[in-house]
Amino acid sequence: MQTYQNRTHETFKQTLQKGEQGEVAFIQYCESKNIPLIDVRNDKEFQKIDVDFIVGNKGTRVEIKTEYSYGKYSKDKQRFYVEDISSQSINSDGWYRYCQADILVDFDALNNIMYFFRLVDLKEYIETFYEKDKKKVDYVKLQKGSCGYVVYIQPFLQWLNDNNKYNEIIE
Repeated sequence: MQTYQNRTHETFKQTLQKGEQGEVAFIQYCESKNIPLIDVRNDKEFQKIDVDFIVGNKGTRVEIKTEYSYGKYSKDKQRFYVEDISSQSINSDGWYRYCQADILVDFDALNNIMYFFRLVDLKEYIETFYEKDKKKVDYVKLQKGSCGYVVYIQPFLQWLNDNNKYNEIIE
């Protein structure tokens, strides 16, 4: 397992504010398409299961994650972080362990791109490739104390397409 230095010294509040950028982009997208949504970000019951919005007539549960690292890497090295352990010092679960969203939206804040995919498919992908192919999935420890999976976006999207699994990219 590699250890990466946390290059920012943001407070928890600052991190939450940055995360709202993806949530706002998602709201704007839904409004532009006349897709009904219910904002449950401040509802304690939905916070426990890490769900931000209830969307559409079927009540699809959606979680938004905002990434600021995509633009730092070449396209073949672009990746997103999947938090497995929030804090090693107290062994607290990261969102990957308790999130019950149907759809995960990974928002690339630098390029204003939203990647939509099913959480169950992300879990299957991680289970399939973790410890088998570090060019697809790796596990890292951040100096801020969290640990998680690094999922390289291009191989993941290719796998979704090859296996006829839902994914959508909104630019």
